[in-house]
Amino acid sequence: MRTIPGAPEILRVVAHYLRDNLAPQLSMPDKFYTLVAANAIDIASREIEQGGVADAAALSRLQALLGDGDASLEDLDARLAQAIASGDIALDDPALRDHLVQAALDEVAIDQPRYATIARFRPRDDGDD
Repeated sequence: MRTIPGAPEILRVVAHYLRDNLAPQLSMPDKFYTLVAANAIDIASREIEQGGVADAAALSRLQALLGDGDASLEDLDARLAQAIASGDIALDDPALRDHLVQAALDEVAIDQPRYATIARFRPRDDGDD
């Protein structure tokens, strides 16, 4: 049993302290930079929580799209860029579109989860499971 908080929880507490306790006491530009730091900590926390799942999903999509089950995510990203540039993968390929949309949504979910447009593209959970 783990008795200490994990990294995401620790980062959330630090970000909360910076944003809600320290920043209100500061004047510009220190207040601004403290809020930027709190946002960076929030992004790092979400990256720890969601980044591995997003990377695994991207790897799976790229392996299917490029037909290579052994390459790394970085190698497949580079190969995808080459395939698009050379025309080996058509820009209107539905699998390409799905991969790019999902990759963008995963990035926005980590970087800016409250971005209003993201809700339009995420599947809705209507509770009909």
